[in-house]
Amino acid sequence: MQDDEYLAALQADREKELKAVQEAELRRVDEAAAREAALERQKKEEEEKLKKQREEEVLHLVLSKSKFQNIIEILTFTALG
Repeated sequence: MQDDEYLAALQADREKELKAVQEAELRRVDEAAAREAALERQKKEEEEKLKKQREEEVLHLVLSKSKFQNIIEILTFTALG
């Protein structure tokens, strides 16, 4: 009878240990997925920031070119006028 109780206790301990290992593995996988998601969000934010910066640079160049063309037109008109 004691042998049966001992074996049952060993089996229960093994099951608890296996469950703990499985839970730890699930936490590890969840944490890895969370880190990956955070890195992906950060990458997208950086890409959006860079895209906005490029758009602002293009707009600045367009406005600068437009101002330059306006000055040339004024000078040309003044010289001809």
